[in-house]
Amino acid sequence: MAGYMVLYNHGAGMKTLVGASSEAFEKIMLHRSLIENGVAKMEHVHSVPVGPGDKVRFEPGGLHLMLMQARETFRATDVISISLEFDNGSTLETRFTVHSPDTGHGNSTEDHIGH
Repeated sequence: MAGYMVLYNHGAGMKTLVGASSEAFEKIMLHRSLIENGVAKMEHVHSVPVGPGDKVRFEPGGLHLMLMQARETFRATDVISISLEFDNGSTLETRFTVHSPDTGHGNSTEDHIGH
């Protein structure tokens, strides 16, 4: 599964996302989809900086949360709590609603074949 969101920084200083966790998944990683030499690939991203007043989109074909080894089965409309972790030790509790891949919410299974 993949998690998509828009991360806003309404503060005056730099914020850097360095990880995420959830009781619903064994592991969550920051990933980026990209095309390299005509081949779709994904790479692990160690951090995502968000400047003051800026926003960063996590969306299909770009940055996303890679949600691995689900500890339960999810259905459309289920809500999953995920804690976003920042380099200063702070966390932000977030909620994601599960969408099926065919709802047009950008949850394309093609983006995550093999993951």
